[in-house]
Amino acid sequence: MCSLGRAVREARVNVAVALTVGLLFGVGVMLTLRRDLVRMASGGLLVTNSAILFTLSTGFAERGEPLLPGVEGQPMTDPLAQALGLTAIVIGFALTAFLAALDQALAEAMR
Repeated sequence: MCSLGRAVREARVNVAVALTVGLLFGVGVMLTLRRDLVRMASGGLLVTNSAILFTLSTGFAERGEPLLPGVEGQPMTDPLAQALGLTAIVIGFALTAFLAALDQALAEAMR
């Protein structure tokens, strides 16, 4: 009975993560298609965050320990998903900083 309750909780979490990723991606695409540069940057940031959340959610199929030497018989989390998530965070931050600088330069040129 305990495993059935755990499976139901995991299914609810998976549905919640899927809905959150879908909502973030949809709103991000909607904002990206706008003509305002600030909204386009915000949309790109939301799309990036939805991709990060999706990537990280694939690496945590079962709760496990991080990669530790000498621990046998226990499940481990996938370090590749964590590395890809961290890389995506850095790229998203750089893209956001670039778009903010571009927006600032454009605003000064329009004055």
